[in-house]
Amino acid sequence: MLPFLQRFVGSNVKETADHLLYAEVKKNLETYYMMFQLGKYRLFSLQAFEAVAAGPGVVLDEDVVYYGRRIMEYNQAAKEYRDYKDWYSEDVNRKTRENAGVLHEKKQIAQEKFEGLEDIILAAKKAFQLQGC
Repeated sequence: MLPFLQRFVGSNVKETADHLLYAEVKKNLETYYMMFQLGKYRLFSLQAFEAVAAGPGVVLDEDVVYYGRRIMEYNQAAKEYRDYKDWYSEDVNRKTRENAGVLHEKKQIAQEKFEGLEDIILAAKKAFQLQGC
């Protein structure tokens, strides 16, 4: 994505990438609060993080790198839970005690990955604020 950005913003690529990533962090904080209030697990957006982090010579603050890693871990666990829940719900024959146990385990893993994300997202947000975003 950085070459794409370079065409539109010239030498301000890093600044623009930081602003895009900062906007995504703020949006993910709102998403976190919504999920927390509703008790429903959804996936966070990581499009800007993945695009910026993949750029050549990109150096991100360690709090931002940690944020990206933890959000990816949560997204993977939440996706596995959601996919298994869909599979489990599709057919009454799949609703066995064993499959219910697996579903419950996947939900617990997603919950564990969700816990503590608020502080991690806030730390990433603060790192951007310190940079002047």
